[in-house]
Amino acid sequence: MLVEYLFATSTGHRVWAWTGSDNLAEQKAFERCGFTREGMVGQAVFWGGEWHDNFIYGLLRHER
Repeated sequence: MLVEYLFATSTGHRVWAWTGSDNLAEQKAFERCGFTREGMVGQAVFWGGEWHDNFIYGLLRHER
C-alpha cells in the first residue's frame, strides 16, 4: 500500500529497500510486492558483534 501511495502522489520513478541477507521473511515480502533483488552489499551492517550482508531490492514505476 505504501508503494502504491508513493507512486500515486509523487513523480518518483523508483523505490528501493534493503534487508539483511538472513531475513528470509522480509525478502519474500518484498518479492510478493513486486520488488526485484538487485544486488548484495557485503558486510554492510555491524550488529550483534558481527558483520552482516544486506540485499538491495528495487521497484520501478512501470513494474508495479
